[in-house]
Amino acid sequence: MTLPPPKLLATDLDGTLLASDGTIHAADAAAIRELMSRGIDVTFCTGRMHSGCGHLARQLELSTPLVCLDGVQIVDPRSGKPVHVTPLPESCVEPLREALHESRPMTFLFGADRIYHDAHGDPAAPYVSIWTEHMDRVDDVMRHRGWEDDALGLVAVGEQARISELQQQVNVLQELESASFISNRPGFEGVWAMVIRRRGISKASGLQHLAQMLDITLDEVVAVGDWLNDLTMMRAVGRSYAMGQSPPEVVDAADEVLGANHHTGGGIAEAARRSGLL
Repeated sequence: MTLPPPKLLATDLDGTLLASDGTIHAADAAAIRELMSRGIDVTFCTGRMHSGCGHLARQLELSTPLVCLDGVQIVDPRSGKPVHVTPLPESCVEPLREALHESRPMTFLFGADRIYHDAHGDPAAPYVSIWTEHMDRVDDVMRHRGWEDDALGLVAVGEQARISELQQQVNVLQELESASFISNRPGFEGVWAMVIRRRGISKASGLQHLAQMLDITLDEVVAVGDWLNDLTMMRAVGRSYAMGQSPPEVVDAADEVLGANHHTGGGIAEAARRSGLL
C-alpha cells in the first residue's frame, strides 16, 4: 500500500528527543524547526504531563497540541490549556482507593497539572518527578480532594510482589487498565512501578484524537519512540521509527530502527530524513 505524504511528526521525549540531562539534542531541535518552516506539524507524544514538558514545547515554539500523559491529556502548548482530557471513571475511584489501601504502595495521584503524594511516597518522589515539574506533598494522598476534583490516573511504586498484587485487583475493574514495569533509571534500578488510567487510553488513542482535530489520518503521521508505552503509536501510524537502544518489543513494532540512540541524539532528524520530510 502506498502511504500518503506525512503531515505530522510525533516524537516521544525521554530516550528519544531528550538527552540524559533532560535537554533537547541540538540536531533534533534544528530538524524540528526546519520541519515547521516547511509546514509540517510537530507534536510530543509523551508519558509526561503537560506540566512536565510544556517548557520544552515553548523552547521549540511548537503550536500543534501535545499528546501528554500517554494520551490522557491533549494540551495547547501556547496557552497551556487542555483541549481534551480523559479522567479516571468516577465509578472506579472508590474501588481503586480501597485496593491501594490494602496493598499500600507509594501512591502518586495525577491531577490536572500536578502530582500529589504524601510522606510515604517521599523515597520515590524524585523518580516520579520526571512526569511533572509540579509535585505537591500533602498530608494523606488517599484522602486528598484530587480524587474527586481532577483525577487523571496514578503511579504506584513498590516491591514487585506488592505491585503484582495491586495489578490483580486493578484488573478486576473493567474501566481501568494498568501497566507495570521495572525501572532502569540511574539511582532507581530495580524499582517496580505501575501506571493506572482509564481503559482504552494510549498514545495511539491520543494521536487518533489529535489527527481528527488536524483533519488528517494516522497514515499521515510519522512517530519516533523508544519504550514500551510507544508500542501502540508505533503500530497505529503510517511510519514508525525506533531509537537504536529500544528493547526488542519496540524494534519489532516499528517500521525501521534508527542508527541514532539516546546518547548520540539525532533520532528525530534521522527519522525525518528517512520518511522524506527532510
